[in-house]
Order: sequence, then C-alpha cells, then structure tokens
Amino acid sequence: MPTPRILALDLDGTLIRRDGSVHPDDLAAVAAVQAIGVQVSIVTGRLYSGVRELAARLDIRGTVVCSDGAELIDPLTHAVVAHRRMTGGSATDLRDQLTGRGLALFVMASDHITYDAVGAPLARYVRNWTPVMEQVDSALTLPAWSDDHGISALVAVGTAAEVEAVADRLRADVRYRVDSFAVHKAPGAEQHDAGPPRRGMLVHAAGVDKGLALRDLAEQAGVSLAQTVAVGDWINDIPMLRVAGRSFVMGGAEAEVAAAASDQLEAQCWSGGGVAEAIRAVWGVG
Repeated sequence: MPTPRILALDLDGTLIRRDGSVHPDDLAAVAAVQAIGVQVSIVTGRLYSGVRELAARLDIRGTVVCSDGAELIDPLTHAVVAHRRMTGGSATDLRDQLTGRGLALFVMASDHITYDAVGAPLARYVRNWTPVMEQVDSALTLPAWSDDHGISALVAVGTAAEVEAVADRLRADVRYRVDSFAVHKAPGAEQHDAGPPRRGMLVHAAGVDKGLALRDLAEQAGVSLAQTVAVGDWINDIPMLRVAGRSFVMGGAEAEVAAAASDQLEAQCWSGGGVAEAIRAVWGVG
C-alpha cells in the first residue's frame, strides 16, 4: 500500500461518543498524525454548523465533508468548496412526492434543519446533526424548495409502509439517492418510541455519498485513493469504507457495514478509542 496521506473520519459513533465527547486517546492521536503531515478530514452526515466547533478544537485543516458529501467546506475560511444539492425540478418534484404523506420531515438547507409540528416530537433524532434547528408552520413551503440554494438533504420519518412507499418511488428516479433505516438505529436515537416502529429515509441528490466525497478529497490533495484511510460505523459510511485504500469499522457495527471495511476495530461504536486504534495500526503514532 502506498504511504497513506489522508485520514477520513466519520463523527457520530466513530469519533464522537454517545455523550457527545471525544475520547482523550482519539484527541491525542489526531494531533499526532496531523503533526507528521497527514491530512485529517471530517466526513460526516452533519451540517457544517454541527461540525465547525469540533473542527476548530481538533485544528482540522483538511476539507470538511458535510451532509454525506453534499457540501465540502474549507474549515479555515468556512467557504463552501463544492456542493451537490437538490435544486430546481429535483427539489420541487421531491416536495410533491412528500406532500400529503403525513411524514415527519426534516429539511437540511442553508446550514440548518427546518421541521414542522409533525416532526417536532421526533426532532431529537436529527438534533445531533446541527444545533441550528427551526420549527415552522410547514416544512413543505420553505423558500429552499424553489430557490437557487436548494436542499442539501432531507430526512423523512414514518411507519415502514409510509416511508417505503415514497422511497420506492424516489429510487426509481435517477435524480435522487435514497437510504432507508430503522429509526432506532438513526444517529443519536437510543430506543424506540411508544407506538409502531418507525422507519427513516435519507434523501440526497444522485451521486452524493461519502465515497464520492473521499475521491474529491484525494483529487484535491493530489493523491490516489490507495493513499486514503477511512474510519466509520454506520450505513452512510459504506461507500467511503469500500473505496478507501484501507478502511476501519468500529466494533459492533452492523454486518453490512463491517463487510465493507478492510479492518475491524476492537473499540465499540459510540465508545471512542477506535480512531486512535486505527491511527496506531497505520502510522504507528498516537
């Protein structure tokens, strides 16, 4: 394997523990690997408003990838380097597919999340993506559905039947990428709510995923994908784990996620310590 030059880190469940903190071993290891010239980049489903403070605390200088690759941001200037949002017809047609479905909607646009009364009881499921959240009268009447800024991502939550009915329609449309998941496995969710089990759906513009984002990071740095290392724990990490030169999955991750990685860590999801373990395995520091 060529000398690894980029370390791509997922946040929630990987670098960030259940209580929102970072394991001291991980903090020390990130500092150590940056000190030897390795580019460390955060690659997360969070919005930049949910990453900015941590990136500054860790002195992250590599491009920060937000919303699973919909936004690439320079953490030193806070400027958007690239974006892949749903705009124009792809945004308004998505809105039309969601209208009248009764789903709890969380719209990610302009670096914050907007939801309405249907989503209010479930807002905690997405709150870790950003502290900047706003409740409005209707999540379907926002300017972002039709303006040039567009939608970075959308989360919809409902019963399995409600969510999959919409997801199947959207998967048939080449303009969208759709991932669905059990709500109790959603980032930050600890248990089922009372009532029927809920399912979530995450919608991006076609082609948006962490794997494409990692390719972007490698191209920007002038290195090959073989010189990248990725660490993750959840389904949205699978594309990144598959394309990285070497990839590590946190212990306890679902079988589908673990199968995408070249190495499995002893440190468990949400416990911390896995980033330091991976850095020691590859670079011998930390």
